[in-house]
Amino acid sequence: MTVSVFDSDLLGGLLSDSELVALLDDHARLSAMVRFEGALARVQSAVGVIPASAGETLSAFCEGYTPDPATLGPQVAIDGTPVTALLQDMRARLIEAGHAETAGFLHVGSTSQDVVDTALVLQLRLANDRLTDRLAALIALLADLAARHRRTVMAARTRGQIATPTTFGLRVAVWLDAALRRRDALAVLRPDLESLQFGGAAGTLSAFQGRGMETAAKMAAALDLPQPALSWQSQRDRIAGYAHWLTTTGGVTGKIGGELALLAQSEVGEVALAGGASSAMPHKANPIAAETLTALSRFLAGQNAALQPSLMQLSERDGAGWTVEWMTLPAMVVATGRSLSLATETLTTLDVRAGRMRQNLDINGGTALAEAAATALSNHLPRAEAKALVAEASKDAIQTGTPLMDLLRQRTGAPVDWDALANPLNHIGEAEAMIEAVLARV
Repeated sequence: MTVSVFDSDLLGGLLSDSELVALLDDHARLSAMVRFEGALARVQSAVGVIPASAGETLSAFCEGYTPDPATLGPQVAIDGTPVTALLQDMRARLIEAGHAETAGFLHVGSTSQDVVDTALVLQLRLANDRLTDRLAALIALLADLAARHRRTVMAARTRGQIATPTTFGLRVAVWLDAALRRRDALAVLRPDLESLQFGGAAGTLSAFQGRGMETAAKMAAALDLPQPALSWQSQRDRIAGYAHWLTTTGGVTGKIGGELALLAQSEVGEVALAGGASSAMPHKANPIAAETLTALSRFLAGQNAALQPSLMQLSERDGAGWTVEWMTLPAMVVATGRSLSLATETLTTLDVRAGRMRQNLDINGGTALAEAAATALSNHLPRAEAKALVAEASKDAIQTGTPLMDLLRQRTGAPVDWDALANPLNHIGEAEAMIEAVLARV
């Protein structure tokens, strides 16, 4: 049995992402922590905090050491952090290998949070590479859809009701614009997020005998991470900001999923989605992917609400907020990664039904063109009179199904080109220019 869907053999294929899980699981976490300790030993020996021979031995040991999460788990339950258990196991193995004296130089001057937070950063750097690639794939697909359907006319809908003509290309461009902003936001966020955490016991590097800043600089270089001005062990805006980015990115894909599900409804039928079978009704193809995108978005919003209070980590360290991050952030990364790949998969097989889009514009007597009709008539009648005439004709069109333009043609002698007015492509405004503006940013 599993508690998390992200580790479930039964549900993981629907909701999880095996590639990101592998980058964030216990083995990956411990591997990154061991990498930190190896780098620390090399740097400390280079600046003279520990003997050169100890640094060499510890570095070599870390390269060949693979800890077992299950073995360390019971001690973590006591200490509240995996670092103490990890260090105990490392020292025991060093002693067994005949390096008892060297074992005493392991982890000198550092603290658990340096190890855990920097290990997290190393994991997130790899995960963010994957998220960046997936955003790029989604953006490329959306750009192609927007360009191909720039003149595929459809009904815009406001508050669930048909409004005026738009194009499917512009609908997709709205999704694309949001994805581009998520791409740009991640690029800005990453250098600050993926930075070294190194402060020692209370953020002052007091145990490094005046060589703390030098050690920190060399640690940053050794791990290829930016070095912040201060330790960020109790200032968690980096993590909270990243969680917000994950949530808003999932919101972008959730909106895509929700709108696709609406467009695929039987009564609308403007797109068709690859679907899942119903256990009871042979005719159905359920919009599983679209619904899953919505579910992942809602999940991310809930997890973000749980994580954001971690901003209030008190004084120089606060274990409660720190622990909540462990409970929420990895699942948020996996959910976001899944949402990006699933959105791309869904759009790749999307069947856009342009004919049905055009037909739906004629629902209710073509009253989607009421705004255009009122505008045209206002060139020949007082604006209030023109609007009143169109409003009355629209009611009749809805009740009788008679085309709005035919009713208006009968009720006014205004010299309007009713045939041209009845073509919805003449009323898409600046849609094509807007699409081009978004495509230029790709």
